Amino acid sequence: MSTFMMSLSNAWGGWASLFSPLPFGDPYIAAFGLVFIMILSAKVLMRGGRRL
Repeated sequence: MSTFMMSLSNAWGGWASLFSPLPFGDPYIAAFGLVFIMILSAKVLMRGGRRL
């Protein structure tokens, strides 16, 4: 396994462990939370190039 894949696996394990106490928290809520954060950060970054 490459170093990148091991790092990615360790990062996902750490992120998912935050949600493990919740029912169905690991991996479903963890995946939803990651997608939510990615969409929110994309919206913030896209808005930065535009004047409001």
